[in-house]
Amino acid sequence: MNDMRTKNEQRPREIIDVVAHMVIEEGISSIAMAKVAKRTGISQSNIYLYFKNKDDLLKQVFLAQKNSVNDYMNAHFTEQPDVVANMKLYARIIYQFAIENPVAMDVITQYENSPIFGQIDISAEEAEMDFDRVTVLVKQGMKDGIIRDTDPYVLMAIAYDTLVRYAQSVRNKTVDPIRVPLETILDMLEGAWRVPK
Repeated sequence: MNDMRTKNEQRPREIIDVVAHMVIEEGISSIAMAKVAKRTGISQSNIYLYFKNKDDLLKQVFLAQKNSVNDYMNAHFTEQPDVVANMKLYARIIYQFAIENPVAMDVITQYENSPIFGQIDISAEEAEMDFDRVTVLVKQGMKDGIIRDTDPYVLMAIAYDTLVRYAQSVRNKTVDPIRVPLETILDMLEGAWRVPK
């Protein structure tokens, strides 16, 4: 049986963008296909042309946001002369992305803190941020005795979580970036990364 409905190539992205805003406004658990249809102005049956089911839609929303972080990192990261400078550049990129792309960061944060995240069919590989270039440099810094010898993902997560929260606080005007500048945050993170003297 041929499906007479035709796919609009832009439609999946439009749906994903609407659902991303719904996740921020209402939370992941409140997403229902009927609500998505109403908000997008697309019939519920047509949404199923692009997404197998609600879990597939939720997965694609997460992956779209995660991929935008990865793309931003890859576009802006260039290797620096030393490992600390590399880690600071990684931190600056995460901060700048969070400032420029608050919807993506807020959606990722909601997903990471939601029990529904574990129910959606997202593999560990799909869920990981693609910061391999930075990770390799961090591991080299550990070998060289500059960076604490621990799981590099822990060090990067400390920076990531701190910077996302800092960017949210700056956006929400609960932290004044003049009184608490990014440089102060980077200095604190450097203290956490470096081998104690």
